[in-house]
Formats: sequence, structure tokens, C-alpha cells
Amino acid sequence: MSSTSFTVKGDDADNAVDFDRADPDERTFTSAAVTYAVESWSSGDRYLSPDLSSVVQEIVDRSGWSSGNAMAFLVTSAGSRTAESYDGGSSKAPILRITFDDGGDTGGDTGGDTGGQTSNLQVMYARLVDDNHDYTTDGPNLKLKLDNGIPGADIFVDGQDSGVNLDSSGYKHFYTEPYPTSNCLVTVSDGGATLTVVIDYCVSGNQGGGDPPPPPPPPSSNLEIVYARLVDDNHDYTTDGPHLKLKLDNGIAGADIFIDDSDTGVNLDSSGYKKFYTEPYPTSDCMVTVSDGGATITAPIDYCVDGNTGGGGDPPPGDGGDGGDPPPAGGQSCTMSGNDGIAIREAYFTSPGTLYLRAKSLSGSEACIDGNWTFPYSGDEAEFIIEGYWTDDCRVAVSSNGEWDDYGINDCVPWEDTFYPTVVRADELHDQGIDGSGIGIAVVDTGVSGAFWDPNNYPSYGAVEVVHSYDAYNGIDNQGADGSGHGSHVTTIAASSGRTPNGNYNGIAPGAHIINVKAFDNYGQGSYDDVIAAIEWILDHKSTYNIKVMNLSFSAEPQSWYWEDPINQAVMEAWDAGITVVASAGNTGPDPMTIGVPGNNPYVITVGAMSDDYEPGDMESDSLASFSSAGPTYEAFVKPDVVAPGGHMLALMKEDHRIAENHPEFHAGPQGVPYFTMSGTSQAAAVVSGVAALILDDDSSLSPDEVKCKIMASAKPRIHTDGTLAYSIFQQGWGLVDAKDAVNSNETDCANQGLDINKDLSGDQHYEGLAREDSNGDYYIEGLDGYMWSGGYMWSGGYMWSGGYMWSGGYMWSGGYMWSGGYMWSGGYMWSGGYMWSGSETMGINVWVDQE
Repeated sequence: MSSTSFTVKGDDADNAVDFDRADPDERTFTSAAVTYAVESWSSGDRYLSPDLSSVVQEIVDRSGWSSGNAMAFLVTSAGSRTAESYDGGSSKAPILRITFDDGGDTGGDTGGDTGGQTSNLQVMYARLVDDNHDYTTDGPNLKLKLDNGIPGADIFVDGQDSGVNLDSSGYKHFYTEPYPTSNCLVTVSDGGATLTVVIDYCVSGNQGGGDPPPPPPPPSSNLEIVYARLVDDNHDYTTDGPHLKLKLDNGIAGADIFIDDSDTGVNLDSSGYKKFYTEPYPTSDCMVTVSDGGATITAPIDYCVDGNTGGGGDPPPGDGGDGGDPPPAGGQSCTMSGNDGIAIREAYFTSPGTLYLRAKSLSGSEACIDGNWTFPYSGDEAEFIIEGYWTDDCRVAVSSNGEWDDYGINDCVPWEDTFYPTVVRADELHDQGIDGSGIGIAVVDTGVSGAFWDPNNYPSYGAVEVVHSYDAYNGIDNQGADGSGHGSHVTTIAASSGRTPNGNYNGIAPGAHIINVKAFDNYGQGSYDDVIAAIEWILDHKSTYNIKVMNLSFSAEPQSWYWEDPINQAVMEAWDAGITVVASAGNTGPDPMTIGVPGNNPYVITVGAMSDDYEPGDMESDSLASFSSAGPTYEAFVKPDVVAPGGHMLALMKEDHRIAENHPEFHAGPQGVPYFTMSGTSQAAAVVSGVAALILDDDSSLSPDEVKCKIMASAKPRIHTDGTLAYSIFQQGWGLVDAKDAVNSNETDCANQGLDINKDLSGDQHYEGLAREDSNGDYYIEGLDGYMWSGGYMWSGGYMWSGGYMWSGGYMWSGGYMWSGGYMWSGGYMWSGGYMWSGSETMGINVWVDQE
């Protein structure tokens, strides 16, 4: 547009009413006026408004003016413009923004002021909902989620001002009043763009009353038999005929399961997943037919012998991939006498814990295998399938009539013991059948190697069950390969189904299923936009995959208060949606105030790292990891919340992953064995994500706050012999996580006290913790004695993790209080004016640290 001049006047009124689309000439304006001369505008130019002091002063000098009043302004030129200025709250100054439009006036602004920015309005979703989610009180409301609009702009819905403004991030999530619609469409405008979109869960003709829109129809059945096996409860087939063990997936949630046309009385659970046993199962053809009412599948039964009728003859050889029970210590006596021997022709694992042997006997007599199993042996050459077979040297010894043959097992991986499930007592829960089954853990990381999705690739040590992958870094569904190794490592810590030499699981929640969401590249780098896109995808699919836990093993340096950080905003949305979020504290310790984003979020479970000093089972050698980041946060919250094993953690990582290539000295086995040792709070967070899955396996109704409370209330702080804390609460939080005590804890109301996540998200209220700093630079808990920390790091081996520590003041410092303006930390950063987020800010997986 060419250069022009505007005259700016104020509305000469105590309480100015809103402008509407009517001609504003009926108003009375101030005598004070300011001329606004504007030169030619070009794309991207920004101009300051003139000094409006005289106009503002005339208004506030009125006798009826008081704090909280609004101001309205008239801006005129050739082609009239109207704009509003409002104070937005009793403590804020009036604001005037003017929008210039090259195309001339087209009938007045319909979307409020635009701040001179180009609108890029996007409707993330529009849904009919009800405040009570039952549609009984009135017609359904319209729920809108908008993004990328003009910060501060009014939102118009179907041409009506909704009274809602986009907030400072250009984002808003809000409800309308009861919303009538006859065509299931809604038109949204912010003054710079107008969009018409289809309303989800809407029925044409719905006028806001009568029958509510029905729930989404059930998905088309995509029934899949993951496995069907003949097993026995006691794994010995001596009590009765074998049972049929079925694992089904991708069916219709809630559907009855029919086996061979008979209703089993079993339903698929809310995730569309079920693993169960039938009664003793007769079969003459080793086939089974399964139906969920939408699909019927006939599949062969594994480890089945033709003609087996459920009770007679030789039983099927075993359960295979689950491993069964390992041989007892010492085994049963299995010795042979005589002079003839045996020759082993072939030995390999067919699945975890199931050994295949082909041997030739010189006598045809029975065979004794490793002194633990005795098998009848007929003929010159025979095959054996041994269930529950564990080895740490990849060799098997077989005897017949006193002569032994020792043979190397082909394609065998030496057994490894990760130890950390025992440290946090997850192994005791596994023995009770609590393994995370049915619980979805979403891992936002560098991806998961496809080699670890399929147990057939590495049958000797198990894998993780990845039910879906999404590459948020590149925006591609059904993708998520790992080139870094970091994502594979933390994922297999949380949920590996591998076994130790004595039969224990190597993962914390081996029954949980993984949702692999890639947000970082092969170098472990990503942007804020990538991570937010990953979390948004998880929120959109949480019901589909029963996502109850989200693992965030990455960190970025805080650049704003926690509530202003876009990733923290997305994380709070996830927490509010019922997902327990576990975040690593960061690897930049041991100095105070080093907790990164999103670990600085007061709501989530933030995890620091401890180490057993390479002496598993000897708790006296345990210590806090020196790299583990420490609190308090800038907002005075105590962090981390707990610590977990994070030193020299053994898990799966392929040799061609970038981290493994850069640190080949930490391969934990011979060439081709993808065990790798790595330290960090990333690994510690994965342990706690697994613990959260175990808690939810035991009680899936728990909220994230309740899960967090159980984990904190049952943690064991490290203490001196005199009962004082060996490490500051700002270093170890509530102590070492204890999975068994967490599951059995009756505490449910001790976390995030005093916090209101909805008010935090809306911007109505933010919170601060109880940490303070005295004049000497020492940190302490306000109102409590005995929690002083000078910021120094203390190595203190030789002390126990206390199971009966009496936290003074209860869990009071796990909550927060209304924000009162912040604290003058001597070493902290004072945020000045906020940070202008662009979304392209980089962040990464936690930095490499030396093994501890």
C-alpha cells in the first residue's frame, strides 16, 4: 500500500463496550488524538505505533476509570479501520495493535487484531463432546483445538465471536456452549484465515439435543493369532492333557472369543489384545479355529503331535518361546552306566528356552542331557526338543551308557544377566505373573531396530513386542528404524523378554508392548517440532494401542519457565490425558540446578541414576552416579523424584548402530552378539517406565498422579548409619525405586499436591516449589530442617537404602504453590521477557557419559 496517515482516538467512556460490525460513528471519542503516519509497507516490515500517552491519559483521568477497565479505540483513514485495545487483566497495561491490509477495507475486521502477522490457522480437531461426557445435561459442546494462528487474535466460530483469543504461542484448545449443527460442519476464522472443517463424532441433523452422536463404530476385525501352543500349567504334562495357549491381537476390543465354534467366555480387552489358556484341549489334527465375530482364522498349533487327544500318549514337547521353568539347581540325577556312547549331530535353539538336539546312539538306550533330563531313546538316530533349557556357555553335554559327548550349540548367544530387574525387585513381581502385559509404553527416541522386534531373529535372548512404529522426525507411518542405538537400548531395558541364565527376565516389564515413536535422527538430534509432533501422535493413538506410559529419555537446557516451554505444554497435555510420563533428569550433574527439559516439569516422574559399582547384589557398594543431574528447578521444585539403576546398563544395541560403532569397547559379547553397556539417566528413566507398566498391569485404573505417588512413596533413600541422608534430596529425590513395594503400596494421594494441571495449561495459574537458597548459596526445603545442601557432591558408599525412612513433612514438597514471582537464585538465570519459541530449537538424547 502507499504511504498514508491515520488518526487514533480513544473511546470516551468509563467502560467501553466491544466493537461490533456496526458503524462506530455513534460513539463519543476523546479530544486527545494522535496522528499515525505510515510509509509504504512491504512483506515482513514491522512498524512501531505512535506514542498514545495523551489518549490513554485522558481515559484513565476519568472519575469512573478503575483497574480492570477496558479501552476501545477508533482508527480512521481513507477506508475506515476499527481495532480494540484491552487490558487483559487488572495488572496489565492497555495494548493497541493495528493491522494494515494492502487490499484495502473489505467490510471491517471479522477476526480481531492480527498483530501484523500472516495467519496460518489450522484446526487440529473439531469434535462434539459433553462436559460430563454423557450428553444428559444439554446438547453436546463443540471442542476445538487450533494452532498456528495469530497470537492474540479473536476466534470467530460460524461468524460469531467466541470470546476466545489465541494465546502467546498461537495455540488454543477450548469448548463452545451447546452447539447446534445441521450439517456437521464448522467455520473458524482468526481474521486472517477462514476454514470450514468437518466435525468429528457428529450426526447430521443434530441440533444440540436429543440423542447424542454415537461412539465411533468398532474397527473392522483384523484378528491375528500371534501364537497357539500346547502347554501345561505345570510344564510337565503329568496332571492332565495339555492346554491350548493363545495370544490374539488386533481383534475387536470387547468381542467374545470363539474357539472351534465354542464360546470360551473370554473377551478381548480394551487394547484388542488377549493372552489366555483353554481347558485341556483335545485335537486330532493340530489345528485350531478362532473367531471374534468379525473374522475367523484356522491356524496350526505349535508343539502339537498329530493324534493328541488331550490326555494320552506322549505329550507335546513344550511351550517353546516362553521358556518354561529352567532346570532346578543341581537337577535330577541323570547318570548312565555302560560302555557305549552317543554322538551329537546337531544342536540349536528353535525359540527361547527350547533346544533342538539330533543325536546318534551306539546302543539305542536312553539319553541323559546335562545331568538334568532323561529321555527315552529308540533307534539309531533320534531328535529331542528340550523345553526350559538355559545355558551360559552355549554348550550341551549328552550321555548314553556312560559315554558323554560335549557339543557347541549352533547360533547360540551366551546368556547375560542384566541384574537391574533384581535391583528394583521387578523379578519378584514377574514370579507373581505381573509383567506389564497389555500395557503400552510409548518410547520417544531414535527408534527401535527391527532386529529386536522379531524374536526369531535373536531367539536366544528375546526381544521387545513393538505393536506400531511412527517416524515423527520424517512424518512417516509404519517406520521407525534406529540408526543411533539409543532408542533400542532404552526400549529393551524397559521391556525385553530376554532371560538370564537362571531364567529371570532381562527387562523390567517383559510383557508390555512398545509403541516406537522416532523423533531423533541417527546422531540423536531432533527439534522441538519433532518431539511435539511425536507426543501429539501418541495422544491421538493412545486408545488404539492402550498407551499408558510414555518414556522421554532426552533433555534440553531450559530456556523459559516450565509452563512456557512448548514441549512441557505437550507433556502436560499427555499427563492430563491419562499417560504416565517418565523423563530422564539429564547427564549434566552433579551440580545443582542442572535438570533439563522435560525433566523440569513438576508433574512428570523425573529420574536420576545410581550405580552398583559393578557389584550386583552388594547394596553397600551402591552410589549415586556422578553424572546424574540435580535440582532444584528454576521454579523451586525438588527434582529428581527418584533414582534408578543407570550405571553400566546392559541391553540390546546392534554393532552397526552409531553409538556402538563409536564405542566398540563396550560390546558385551563376542562379535555378532548385540549386548551393549551404556550409562545414563536415559537408562534409569527406562527402568522406571517399566516399573510404571508393572503398577498399571496390577491396576490399570490408576491415574498418572496415583502411579507417581506409589513410585515415590515406596522409594528407598540412601542414608548414613546415623539415619541422616547420604545424598541430598535434590540429588536422589525420594530414593531408589522399588517395583514390588510400589505395586503393593496403598499410597495414592501424595504426588502433585496443590497443582492444577488444567489451570496450568490454560495459563490461569502456575506453580512454584518449596526449595530455597540462603545467603551462603546453600539449598534447603522451606519450613523443614535437615534438608540443607551446599551443592557439593558426596560419594558415600557403605550405606543402605532405607526401607523405613520417615520423611519429615510427608510428601509436602512434591507439590507446589501458586506462583509468586520467582526467586533470586545466585547461580540461576532470570528469564527476562520470555523466550520467543520458533519450534526449530534443537534438543537431543542425553550426552554420552563414562561408565559408572
